[in-house]
Amino acid sequence: MKLKISDCFDPGAEVTVSGEGLPCSPAEIRELTLQKLHAQKAPRRGRILRLTGRGLLIAAVLACLMTVTAVAAGLSIHERRQEELREELNIAENRLGNYMEFPVPEESVPPEAPSVTILSAINDGNRQIVFLDLCPVSIQELNHLRAKAENRIGALVSRTSSLELYLVDEDGTERSWGGVYPFCRENGSPMYDYETHTLTCAVTIGTDRFREPGSAVRIRLEMLDRTHRPVRDYGIAEINWTESVERRVFFDEPVVFQTPDTGEEGRIVGIELSNASFAWLIEIPAEALQALYPAYGQLQTDDDRDNCSRARNSWLEPLLHDYLYESGVTLSDGRWFGGPWHEGTEPWIFSNTDGSYLKIGYSSMRPLMNPEEIVSTTIHGADIPLG
Repeated sequence: MKLKISDCFDPGAEVTVSGEGLPCSPAEIRELTLQKLHAQKAPRRGRILRLTGRGLLIAAVLACLMTVTAVAAGLSIHERRQEELREELNIAENRLGNYMEFPVPEESVPPEAPSVTILSAINDGNRQIVFLDLCPVSIQELNHLRAKAENRIGALVSRTSSLELYLVDEDGTERSWGGVYPFCRENGSPMYDYETHTLTCAVTIGTDRFREPGSAVRIRLEMLDRTHRPVRDYGIAEINWTESVERRVFFDEPVVFQTPDTGEEGRIVGIELSNASFAWLIEIPAEALQALYPAYGQLQTDDDRDNCSRARNSWLEPLLHDYLYESGVTLSDGRWFGGPWHEGTEPWIFSNTDGSYLKIGYSSMRPLMNPEEIVSTTIHGADIPLG
């Protein structure tokens, strides 16, 4: 009986060959092949073709069943990643005027020392989302980072390589801030260049870390090995503040709900929209809000902790599971953003306060969206238009 190799695994399955652990999904094999072809082209030829022969190039690509864009040929790896990020994040289609790209090197020659290159950033109100290139990152390190980010079975954190982010103060003092994770395309393959060992990552930094609008923060990135010892310092880079675009809409008729245990009423009165997140504005009794989010350091007694636990059980849990978990927003082009799933990736559910409101919503780095393009929100199965 004849058997093709493609019959041995499901479409889209990822196979790892022995040795270096090279990812062998169809999308990644195609990406590696294209990168080898691009490396053989003249460095600046693609600049001319991008302006004069785009149609011919696209036709050639389609004929070869390749999905790389015409602008990729001849550009440096950082310029190609900026192009690809624009497409992946639908920047042009969504008219995201506050998405900022930064100058990058025009050559793809790997630097002599480890380096970080800031590609682009967008401000989501409470956080600055930054896309950057790190070089070098080995294939083995990439596999460890992906396993950790995807929380795969067997990916023990204590045995997995990781990236650490440090914020650098003006006096040179460094503070550990958090992790940095590979950014993947919509098909799940990482933005990784096998020729130069350059990995595109995404990181979020709270806007409260910027001294003022228009200022910048400095970061340092470091690779840690499986035992969490530093093995590579990528150096210091500066991240500039970008402007945020936010929209707040109050409903004509609030959504009224009751707590299941006490019957107390609360109201969902509106929604706050941004580039990569949204949050419903919820009115609950002041004492419940204070119990959920007390002043810093206030949870000092057993009574404080008991009150917080009761408020979570009475208000937060029913809101999340009974009303908001499967709710979301719809964009003008019909796309949906919210829970529990969106295009194979799960948005992060968050909860915090804003003055007298409890805020519960979703955030992610895909899709980026224009708040003005959001036309409705769905709450507990009911659609509410946003005029």
